[in-house]
Amino acid sequence: MLPYTDVPIQRRLFSNCEKARTWYSHLNNYPGLFGAAANSSEKYVTSIGVPPLAQSKLQQSGFYTPYGAFPVILANHSVGLVWYNNMLRGPAMQGPYGSNESGDNDGKATSNNVSWDTKQTTVVAILGGIGKIVREALKEDCKYQMFYDRIDASYSKQFPKLLGEEIPFALPSVTAPHNVGREDFTLCQSK
Repeated sequence: MLPYTDVPIQRRLFSNCEKARTWYSHLNNYPGLFGAAANSSEKYVTSIGVPPLAQSKLQQSGFYTPYGAFPVILANHSVGLVWYNNMLRGPAMQGPYGSNESGDNDGKATSNNVSWDTKQTTVVAILGGIGKIVREALKEDCKYQMFYDRIDASYSKQFPKLLGEEIPFALPSVTAPHNVGREDFTLCQSK
């Protein structure tokens, strides 16, 4: 929501984090990206991430969520859309209300939940986010420079050097499974 990526060090750090997420799914042959969402048993799973980089224990996800692409879309629009498209290709991953909440990595089950956060965050990201709107409001309130300086000072101090910036984003290494006995919604069949 805030224009964090206006600050070069924060933009670079954000990009590196999203690269790590794409590489984790790519190297482990996951068809999608992770994010807190309801899984196919309708349990809302919040401790999701990249285990080798996590500071706390993460749950094994076994599922992906199309909205997991929204931060990647903000960091690299085209790469994020490739991941989003790949996840939507899974069986029953698009329904009458848009993208589905989540799908199992093997394609055999999906979540039946419909939630705002797993739909609209991606749409907002595709449209470029709302950082521009908030930036203008901060400038109008004469708080933008204070915001910028505080973020710049904090992140520059914590991350004087970033490793891996030369590594590109990874694309999906596998296509979301389809033809696994799970049908698409009648009006949303993939071609």
